[in-house]
Amino acid sequence: MFVAAFHNGLKAGQFNESLAQKPAVTMQEIMKRAECYIK
Repeated sequence: MFVAAFHNGLKAGQFNESLAQKPAVTMQEIMKRAECYIK
Protein backbone atom coordinates (compact mmCIF):
# COMPACT_ATOMS: atom_id res chain seq x y z
CA MET A 1 0.00 0.00 0.00
CA PHE A 2 2.81 2.42 0.86
CA VAL A 3 4.58 1.60 -2.40
CA ALA A 4 1.46 2.51 -4.39
CA ALA A 5 1.03 5.78 -2.49
CA PHE A 6 4.69 6.63 -3.10
CA HIS A 7 4.34 5.93 -6.82
CA ASN A 8 1.18 8.03 -7.08
CA GLY A 9 2.96 10.99 -5.49
CA LEU A 10 5.87 11.06 -7.94
CA LYS A 11 6.24 13.71 -10.62
CA ALA A 12 6.49 12.60 -14.23
CA GLY A 13 9.99 11.53 -15.15
CA GLN A 14 12.31 8.64 -15.88
CA PHE A 15 12.10 7.14 -12.39
CA ASN A 16 8.30 7.22 -12.43
CA GLU A 17 8.32 5.56 -15.86
CA SER A 18 10.72 2.91 -14.56
CA LEU A 19 8.36 2.08 -11.71
CA ALA A 20 5.40 1.99 -14.09
CA GLN A 21 7.15 -0.52 -16.36
CA LYS A 22 8.40 -2.74 -13.54
CA PRO A 23 6.57 -2.01 -10.27
CA ALA A 24 8.56 -2.27 -7.05
CA VAL A 25 7.30 -4.54 -4.29
CA THR A 26 9.11 -3.12 -1.27
CA MET A 27 10.31 0.28 -0.15
CA GLN A 28 13.86 -1.10 -0.05
CA GLU A 29 13.61 -1.93 -3.74
CA ILE A 30 12.39 1.61 -4.49
CA MET A 31 15.29 3.13 -2.57
CA LYS A 32 17.84 0.94 -4.36
CA ARG A 33 16.41 1.80 -7.78
CA ALA A 34 16.12 5.51 -6.92
CA GLU A 35 19.88 5.74 -6.33
CA CYS A 36 20.40 5.56 -10.10
CA TYR A 37 18.24 8.65 -10.65
CA ILE A 38 19.52 10.87 -7.83
CA LYS A 39 21.90 13.52 -9.11
